[in-house]
Amino acid sequence: MSLEQIHYNYLIIGKKHGDLTLFDNQIFSQLLDIMDPLLVFTDTKKCKVSALQYANRKKVKLGRLRWNNESFALLNQNVQQYHDNDSFYFLHTIAEFPSIDSAYKQHKTVDIYLKVENDSFQGRVKSDGDCGIFLSLRNDVFEKAGDALMAQTIQQLCKLFDSYKVLFQKRKWWATHGESGLQDVAAYRAADKLTAGLYANWAELTIG
Repeated sequence: MSLEQIHYNYLIIGKKHGDLTLFDNQIFSQLLDIMDPLLVFTDTKKCKVSALQYANRKKVKLGRLRWNNESFALLNQNVQQYHDNDSFYFLHTIAEFPSIDSAYKQHKTVDIYLKVENDSFQGRVKSDGDCGIFLSLRNDVFEKAGDALMAQTIQQLCKLFDSYKVLFQKRKWWATHGESGLQDVAAYRAADKLTAGLYANWAELTIG
């Protein structure tokens, strides 16, 4: 296997409005349940989870996060703590299975890459905008999962994020043909009129 492996990529753009947008305990708990069937095809022990939160112009220290309810509860505690603070931002949470660094050392790309992000107003807790999730699976992982499981996963994610659009593309992990590398894919870019052109060659899927 090489770094040139093809990835199957899904970009789900949702409209989670309200004070907590899509970052709350209930959303993350359901996300864990939805993703569990896919994670049997990777080594979760080598997973890397990261998140980006700011308060009063400083990055919030989060320690070492894990793919579990305890870590996600910590993220939500900060949301609650800074609920009325306009300087608080929650931009995204990323899970890499395995971590990008460990995958590269084995001359591979990640098995599964997941990015949950807040809206285009830079992650403000009280703003209403486009939220979303980006899910990328390497070709061999996609084939092991099979069409039925992938369809089920995408349908569940669409329902969870109140999705109004799903974009799909099959391509290499690396930046190609003027596009960003897959780790830079973002729902707010695909939804924003000024940057949506970057996703012009992604296919829109109809989810039944």
